Amino acid sequence: MRWRTPEELLARRGEVAAEVAARVAEILAALRQEGGPALARVARELDGAQTVAPATEPDLGAAYAALDDRVQQALRTAYDRLYEYQVRTVPQGFGFDDPGVGRLSLRIVPLRRAGVCVPGGRAPYPSTLLMAGAAARAAGVEDIVACSPRAHPLVLAAAHVVGCSAVFPVGGAQAVGAMAYGVDPVPRVDKVVGPGGPYVVEAKRQVFGAVGIESLPGPSEIVVVGDDTADPAWVRADLLAQAEHGHEALVVLLTTSRALAEAVGLDAVLVGSVGEAVALADQLAPEHVSLQCRDAAAWAGRIRNAGLVCVGPWAPVAAADYAVGTNHVLPTEGTGRFSSGLSAADFCKRVQVWVGSEGASLGAAVTLATAEGFTAHAESIQIRMNAARAAGAATSSRPYVPEAPAGSALLDLNENPYPWPSEVLEDAVARIRVSPPNRYPRADGERLTAALAEYAGVAPESVVVANGGDELIRASIVSMLDRVRRVVFPTPTFGMYRRLGEALGLDVCGVPLRGDWSLDAEGLAAATRGPGETLLMLCRPNNPTGNVWPREQVLALCDLSGVWPVVDEAYWEFAGENLADALAGRPRLILLRTMSKAFGAAGLRVGYALGGPERLTALRAVSQPWAVGRFDQAGAEAALAAKAIMLERVKELGRERDRLVEALGAFPSRTNFVLFHVGRDVANVHVRLRALGVAVRRYPDPELAECLRVSVGTPAENDRFLAALKEARG
Repeated sequence: MRWRTPEELLARRGEVAAEVAARVAEILAALRQEGGPALARVARELDGAQTVAPATEPDLGAAYAALDDRVQQALRTAYDRLYEYQVRTVPQGFGFDDPGVGRLSLRIVPLRRAGVCVPGGRAPYPSTLLMAGAAARAAGVEDIVACSPRAHPLVLAAAHVVGCSAVFPVGGAQAVGAMAYGVDPVPRVDKVVGPGGPYVVEAKRQVFGAVGIESLPGPSEIVVVGDDTADPAWVRADLLAQAEHGHEALVVLLTTSRALAEAVGLDAVLVGSVGEAVALADQLAPEHVSLQCRDAAAWAGRIRNAGLVCVGPWAPVAAADYAVGTNHVLPTEGTGRFSSGLSAADFCKRVQVWVGSEGASLGAAVTLATAEGFTAHAESIQIRMNAARAAGAATSSRPYVPEAPAGSALLDLNENPYPWPSEVLEDAVARIRVSPPNRYPRADGERLTAALAEYAGVAPESVVVANGGDELIRASIVSMLDRVRRVVFPTPTFGMYRRLGEALGLDVCGVPLRGDWSLDAEGLAAATRGPGETLLMLCRPNNPTGNVWPREQVLALCDLSGVWPVVDEAYWEFAGENLADALAGRPRLILLRTMSKAFGAAGLRVGYALGGPERLTALRAVSQPWAVGRFDQAGAEAALAAKAIMLERVKELGRERDRLVEALGAFPSRTNFVLFHVGRDVANVHVRLRALGVAVRRYPDPELAECLRVSVGTPAENDRFLAALKEARG
């Protein structure tokens, strides 16, 4: 054995050899200048690779299939444990309203492609690929590629388990450079992770900036804190296990027991107390600390600086290298003072979002910009404040339904502009006469449920009737409060999803639509991942953009694990398609509908949900009994009886909608409203339209900052709107 001193251990951190740094710089320069030919040449010289062509998914699957069943199961078990641990490390976004400036939020966005360096020198390291791959998958990374010299079949099999798209038979600095710069045939990645020898570590240091890296891991390290209760054979086995990584590894015992140190027979430091040993271990900030002493769990709380703390004799570090769930890509050489082991957080970006409001209080920003001498900054802010005052926007707190002058054309709330024909009104009155208001509407509810079921093409037990669509949105959230942690939805969309989710205490996450209003399916999927389950709210057709997302894309999101999907089909009649036939086999899916739009019944407040027994039972449990009154039910029954008339009017509104889209050069719509671009003068145009007796809708969303939404009215109302808009624009 060899006695060591604390000073020796603390002084062991070495500098990068000059020849290593120079050779790495030479390799990276060749890759940048020559590309693929340089990669092939260097890989042949240093890795012995006859080709840099990758092993792709069929090759990876074949490597996995060729393994012994027990090895296959071990890979799967390790990956599953790693994923379950890592999915809990995904950062959580947030959002809140500041009355002074508007809405502030933080979006968590996964990287699109990650690259993993898998060592291949002394032995294959499939465990490294499992470690990095599980963290990346938990974060929601779309594509994972790996580089490993000689690409051992075990590494290929692990890549199959992780779901890598390719494994390239390249190692060292050339692997890091190829992934950092995108050198044919290796694709460019967003982040390079994984351990390696001095050339890999130095290459990661030199490419940082062109690509992200997680750390600069050095030789393996284990510090065992042991006293006279520790088993010498177990401690010796733990130290030798890490020494197996190479002679550069730091393997040392810090102990109060001379007898233990002599029995172990390896490097040791004799200390006066366990507290002194723990303090020294914390000062070393090693990759692994193993506490094999009395009250180990209590001492663990004193370790601030370490990659992994293994507590007690039954937590061997070697097991954590493979299949416990914690990650073995850890900080070394004292970097545990300021860095952490690889986790899903390393594969995520934090995107800050500010949704400004018209009446924002930005005076402090003007003052600070002026004080710093940045007058252009101050002017950029001040012109917004001046415009808000000119438009009468004295506060950011606005009612959901702004007042409109008497006699206005009300084209702001997506109402059906056509009054009911006299025969439908007479039918409703006749039904009311046989439905006395002094009794609860028992039979009336059954009749309306049956009529809605017939209209929707489902069984009556698949229908829940409620007091309007907003009440159904509230109930769909309340019914899931014991299961879900968050509400996720695309933005911009119907504002009640956010309002009700926040009011009911859930985390809310809005994922912006793409520039053409299409879904960011990958972003939505990533937002649903994390601890607990997710309520996914999708409005189809979407309000306020008016478009219909592809059926297959929506259903793929609905089928995600841990997701409870709610599809709001308030405008489906105008689009001519719905998802009622997709309910079969999807017990978690519910569809929300309303009679306000197509049936011209906004004043009745009748909505209904379609879904499976379990989902609707939960919905009924949080809904009011007899939520829809007798008079409302009578009117709804009369409207359904006249559905031929109502749906003919839907077609007429569709024709008028198309006329408005053409006249305005607006975004395509399959609803009863049209979203159109106005420009930077949108605030003034909005106010002028109201003064001219036309109420339309304006939104605070940044994507809609220069847009207005107009509901489709009668031909006369639409003509009035177009004339007023022309005048308002000057």
